[in-house]
Amino acid sequence: MTAESDKALVRRFFEEVWNQNDLEAAREIVHENYESPEGQTFAGLPGLDILAADLKLYESLYRDLKFTIDRMFVEDHAVWTVWQATGESKIHTFTDRQGNNRPQELGANGVSLTEVRDSKVASHRLLWPLTHP
Repeated sequence: MTAESDKALVRRFFEEVWNQNDLEAAREIVHENYESPEGQTFAGLPGLDILAADLKLYESLYRDLKFTIDRMFVEDHAVWTVWQATGESKIHTFTDRQGNNRPQELGANGVSLTEVRDSKVASHRLLWPLTHP
């Protein structure tokens, strides 16, 4: 694979798998030995099951979680992606000026490191910014 095809694969991974929660697309583009540092909680699960558990975890935390890619860099089949994440927290709320309880909006910038092996996504790590209350 070329750097451009690695980028296209990772873009598809974000668009179809993360943004659309499409596990059928994941079956096509995710390596059978997929690893996810995100899935440390699910470390005993094999490949695609780790990804499915990660997606389910994020779905339980955010409504309409979407990643928008800003830039991508590739070196030796490692793709760094700079992104923006948006959505709505299912857990955290705030009180508006009228006294209504509303879900907290997610607006985060971050990066991810995705490794490509055998023309498939072999590992993926989302690196979120640290937040302080």
